[in-house]
Amino acid sequence: MNIKTRFLALCLIGLVLFMLPACSHSTPQPTQEPLTRPDESFLQFGETNETIVELTKINSSVWVHTSYYEENGALLPTNGLVVLTNKSVVLIDTPHTEAQLVSLTKLIKQAFNGTIKTVIVTHAHEKCMGGVAYLKKNEIPVSSLEVVAAAAQAKGLPVPDQMIEGESGEMEIDNTVFELFYPGGSATPDNTVVWIDKHNVLYGGCLIRQYGADSLGDTPEADLGQWKTALENIRDKYAEADIVVPSQGQWGDTSLIDYTLELLEE
Repeated sequence: MNIKTRFLALCLIGLVLFMLPACSHSTPQPTQEPLTRPDESFLQFGETNETIVELTKINSSVWVHTSYYEENGALLPTNGLVVLTNKSVVLIDTPHTEAQLVSLTKLIKQAFNGTIKTVIVTHAHEKCMGGVAYLKKNEIPVSSLEVVAAAAQAKGLPVPDQMIEGESGEMEIDNTVFELFYPGGSATPDNTVVWIDKHNVLYGGCLIRQYGADSLGDTPEADLGQWKTALENIRDKYAEADIVVPSQGQWGDTSLIDYTLELLEE
């Protein structure tokens, strides 16, 4: 081999050795920015009752979302939860309308630098499923117990994508476990609750009445014969709950369960 040929061979070997490290590594994946947890305890987005959504802090990872709807000439609030895991955002029940859900989506991005990863719905009603069509359109999965999915189908409402069989089941999302539990008929035949053990928070939805309520509210679908048993079931199962969130009004502790039991007895 002459000097010129040997030089070219050495150059070729050097080029191959230089390229090997680049070829041995896969393309780096973009890193997900961490969620932010604002110091504020109250946030709002929207300008009219049809678009306004409020967020009120329970702790740095759990917020109550509140929107408004009109019924019999009165403007009423309805609650759900926004839960921050270590990576993403989980929604429990939607606001009443798609416009309010769009506002909530924007507020979640603005406040937490996050997007909704999945949604859990607790019963088949427009007040907590008003934005499900929007979620499906944006490929955000919706989950529920099968009793809720069956009720949604019977009412002609959008059916959740993921159904959990039986009267209870768990969903682990990132580092947070959500337990769905059907305690029996109550405010609606399919009303389920969601327990977040990590935060000792129970979302009771329409099953629980807020402090100051003087009645069980509008109950056209209520199973009055089973409501007491349902309340006793969740009182026994979640006796350690620090926070109990109703579907309307201010949240409290487990005494809200007893308060609702008293209303049933009146």
